[in-house]
Amino acid sequence: MARRYAAAPPRRRPAAPRWEAWEDVARHQGKRLRGGRSVVQVQTGYLPATLAELWEGAAQYFMHVHDGRGQFHARETMLWRAQHYFYLTLCYIHRYSPKHNFMDEIQTSRLTGASSVSIGVFYKDILPLARLWSRNVDHIRWGDRLRFDNHHPFFPFSHTVIWDSTCMRVQRATQWQYSRFVVNGHYDFPCFLVLIGITLTGDLVFGSDLFRVNAYD
Repeated sequence: MARRYAAAPPRRRPAAPRWEAWEDVARHQGKRLRGGRSVVQVQTGYLPATLAELWEGAAQYFMHVHDGRGQFHARETMLWRAQHYFYLTLCYIHRYSPKHNFMDEIQTSRLTGASSVSIGVFYKDILPLARLWSRNVDHIRWGDRLRFDNHHPFFPFSHTVIWDSTCMRVQRATQWQYSRFVVNGHYDFPCFLVLIGITLTGDLVFGSDLFRVNAYD
């Protein structure tokens, strides 16, 4: 007679923690700066309310752990890290800190000082989660975005355009009167910038000449 074995109970995923207010996640909690801006907005570029809306879609991806081989599994311990890793990701995107002061700028209230995330850990453990989120993000309301009246009235072809700049690396001049136009602490190398404009359908509609790196975009 065959022996019967009791089926193993399914493993329960831990319930999501009660998420912290974004002002409490920020490194300098609740601080207000000149002009009434919160530290959250300065560090990430977003208002706390906007972060809350983005987090609704991103939480399920940051509640994972990357094994270093392209695989992900559900986070079972220190669930608070999911929210703080998300915050660090937006700080990185907003500030794009160079290597020499990465650990000074990419911090949260819990991940600071001796507990700061190194640039190696960021690339190994956090950035894969951000990529996972980016491949699945569905936040744009296309019906509103593509409405005819949702465009700048002075743009002749009625396109919504995403503007950004990209680097063109150059050799640093030996004299400061010239090199000062290509040196900026935002980047780790001397370069010029090119401003580009891309529509939501991927068409490149504008490309500028080279302009100095300290002019910003």
